[in-house]
Amino acid sequence: MSKQQLDFLTPEEMREFDKAFASLDIRVADRSVVREKILLTVQAAKAKMKANFGGLYPRGNEIGIGPIRANHLGGSATYGFATAYTAAGWNDYMITNMNVLEDHFVCMWELEDTEPVARAQQMAWFYGEYTSPIIDLTGIKTSEYNRVPFPEPIILTEKVNIDADIRLEAAGWCGVRPVGAVVTSAIHLIKKRPA
Repeated sequence: MSKQQLDFLTPEEMREFDKAFASLDIRVADRSVVREKILLTVQAAKAKMKANFGGLYPRGNEIGIGPIRANHLGGSATYGFATAYTAAGWNDYMITNMNVLEDHFVCMWELEDTEPVARAQQMAWFYGEYTSPIIDLTGIKTSEYNRVPFPEPIILTEKVNIDADIRLEAAGWCGVRPVGAVVTSAIHLIKKRPA
């Protein structure tokens, strides 16, 4: 983004953004592309919520940024995003009819395999009117971090419906979770300002 396009952030907000961005868990995706997409996410959240951006530790009515959790997308906080016992082949119910919560803006950039046995082969995401390209997961266990990047980071705005299909080589437990950030009000973030 050009300097003129960043006018939606004050100099103090930009410093907070840079500190927050440096702390994000980005291991295999292109950091410059992810940075631009997160800035777009922050811009959308600021425009909708009409609030200042407080970075990792927002105060009061500020919005902030933190790692996404399943409940930000309307999923179960107990079981995570996509952990299920599934059959071999394409499974069109890995993630079904989840919705980004109101006043939550999400950017996802990587997928991480959380299971010890690599069964996941491919995954496709459906959000709003868009469909991601099919993501090849066969190299996920050979990567240093058990992760593969999305072809391009995905930005999800509030109330967007999300579905994901996954193809497994054999039946069994499968756990693939998206890695990303949420921009929302301070009350919905888990980070607390250090003493």
